[in-house]
Parts: sequence; C-alpha cells; structure tokens
Amino acid sequence: MYNRIALISPFIEVRLRKLYWNNIRLFKSLSPKKAIVSKDGVSWDKVISYLELNGVTKGALVVLHSSYEALWSSKLSPPAIIRSLRALLGDEGTLAMPVIRSYEGEPPIDRVLSTDVSNLICTYNTRSSTITSGVLPFFLTREKDVIISRNPLNSMAAVGRLAIPMMADNIKEENLPSCGRNSSWAFCVENNAIIVGLGIDLCHSLTMMHVAADLYMEQWPIKNWYRKRVFDIVDGDFHKRISLLEREEKWGCYYLAAVNFRQDLIKNDILVSKVVGGVTVEFVFAKKLIDFLLLRNHKAYPFYIPKKYFK
Repeated sequence: MYNRIALISPFIEVRLRKLYWNNIRLFKSLSPKKAIVSKDGVSWDKVISYLELNGVTKGALVVLHSSYEALWSSKLSPPAIIRSLRALLGDEGTLAMPVIRSYEGEPPIDRVLSTDVSNLICTYNTRSSTITSGVLPFFLTREKDVIISRNPLNSMAAVGRLAIPMMADNIKEENLPSCGRNSSWAFCVENNAIIVGLGIDLCHSLTMMHVAADLYMEQWPIKNWYRKRVFDIVDGDFHKRISLLEREEKWGCYYLAAVNFRQDLIKNDILVSKVVGGVTVEFVFAKKLIDFLLLRNHKAYPFYIPKKYFK
C-alpha cells in the first residue's frame, strides 16, 4: 500500500517519509523487513547460473548486497556462499561487500535527526567495530586475504585481485565524503563494478548512488549537504585521527524518494530484478548508474528537495 501511494508522485513519497521520520517511535515497528524471503527453498545452483549469465564471471568486480535470511534455505553456510562466489569470479576477480559500522555514542534511530554529533569522536577498529550490514559481510571480514577499508563511513571489505588498490588511498585526504575521491566506492565505478543484490530490494542498499554527489561535491546544488565527523582509526598497529564529511541525516531521511527512484531505474533498464531459484536477484552496473545520475545532478536527483535549500 505504501508503494502504491508513493508512486503517485515523488513529492507524495517525500511527505510520507516526513510523516514516518517525524513519528519514528510510533512507526518504526511497522517497517517491513528488508529481506525478501521465498516460501520455497533456494536453489543456489540456479542463482549461480543466473549470475554467470549476467556478467558475474571470471575476472569481474562485484559489489554484493545481501540478506542471509533470504539465502538460508539454500542450506549453505555464509563461508560456503562466499567460497562459491569467489570460485565464480576466479583468481582475477574481486568480491566486495559493504561493512557498514555502528559506533559507541552515536544516536539511536529515533534520535538521528535531533542529535548533534559535531563534538563526538568515535573509534573505528577495522576488525572489531560492529558490522550492521549483514551476515555475509561479517564472514567476508574473516577471510584470510580480506582487505578492509580504513574509511569509517560506508566502509567496504574486499577479496581478490583489486582489493588492495581499492582500499589503498581511502583516507589519504581529510574532509572528503565517504563515496568521493579516493573512496572504494568511486574505485568500483571507475573499474566497471557489477552491483548485485541477493534477497533484498537493492535500491534500499544502493550506496553506490552517492558517488554521483560525493565525487562531484563542488557541483552538488544543495547547501549544507555535509557535516563533519571525527574518528580515531585503529587497524592493527595503525592509528590515525581523521576528519571526514558525512551527509546530513535529514536529506536521506526526508527527501530521498526511494520507491520512485527504483521505478526510474527499472524503466531506464539500469536495474534488473528477477526471482531465480527462490531468491530475488538484482543487478545494477555501477558506471551506467552514475552516468544516469550525473545527468540529473543539477536537480539533486533522486532527492526531491525544496528550492530554498539550493545554492
């Protein structure tokens, strides 16, 4: 019902989002699960065959967003799924996943819009900070040859040929946003990554979209888009305090018309979605996505923001 109403207009969707976030304590228990779980068992062999038909082959760079809940009935453990995907990509391929973190002192979901974090200094430990982006990303960080980004915002982990260069310069400069210059996300766009969703609505997890704003932040048309965040980064013997830019919470909470964005991506043949072997499999090619968004950057698309906030 929400989707049907939201698709009447992106501006109606924005009104629905404001209603939700302004009453988050009331509505958060009503939010639907992100995982898309099939009533039938998952045939992992069929999923692998479909992935291969759509470009997930030897030498490819894949950014995977997933729900293990949706894959559980395949009877494969998380490490077994990771091994299967790595075998599909081969020694020349690269498998990356978002390993989004939560930090002590950050506000809970019902206070993210009202809490000032400008004086908060969080500690990001690449090996022990809590991962909130799922079971498979957690197990990927336990792979012996994994490389984990030292950027604490929208962090990523990767294994394979491109893992080291992907993460090498992530915190080379201060006061940059998480998907901008030197980021693992921008690297994936430059290297023609395939973004894959397994068992989820990929648009709800499409971190890659923020490259269009973050990589061209000087041209982004909205005032006060970012806020500063400070982190102490710990990676074994490596320690560094760094200041970074993070998108203000209100922009994503209030103004991102995600349902309409998904429809636009499908209509423009950028997002492909199909149920295969009992699980929803979705694809987006990173470069095609960013090219689509850059043509609309002057409108701050897919955010629908009042004119008073434009530069």
